[in-house]
Amino acid sequence: MYSNLAFLPIKVDFLNNFNIVEDFPSKFHFWNYKQLLNESNKSPYDIKSWRTDLSTEYDFVKKLVEQLPYDNLSSVRITKQLHPVLQHLDITTPDCPLNIYEDFVKNEPCGYRFVLLNKNTFLQFFIKEQWVTANLPDNTYCYLMNTTKLLHRVLSFDNISERITIYVRGNVNKEKHLKNIENNLKLYEKYALYM
Repeated sequence: MYSNLAFLPIKVDFLNNFNIVEDFPSKFHFWNYKQLLNESNKSPYDIKSWRTDLSTEYDFVKKLVEQLPYDNLSSVRITKQLHPVLQHLDITTPDCPLNIYEDFVKNEPCGYRFVLLNKNTFLQFFIKEQWVTANLPDNTYCYLMNTTKLLHRVLSFDNISERITIYVRGNVNKEKHLKNIENNLKLYEKYALYM
């Protein structure tokens, strides 16, 4: 229904007093990150639960993610970007099993993200043969994006190089997800980008 929607800000109740833990032990391409779900003996796209060894300083992440319309989760990573991010797709085949990939495609856009630090650091999408900059309004730090079809990148300019985000992946509840899109289009239509 909204498969041509590339980017949309999402209204969430955002906690003003949180502490970003400087603990990013893993590296993946352009990011250092910490996976907050239990990955033991699981493939990247398997359903997972929250790690039990997380300190209470990560409770704010759980509260943010709980506001999203997911039935289950396969990844929740807090990431630290230190350099510009080259163009890429988030979910591709053959990395993602075909049945899971097809579920993502039929529910696009279905990639929810939070930006905790430097939210308007030039997130761009390749739309209609040109790079288009996406912006978040002042009153939200969350957005929804297409993860399977839309090339995107993050540029860094001037002294802004560090960007902290929460990457969330899982299976959306279709009805809640569609309602969430409809409600946020009413709030943020002027910020929405379409393919």
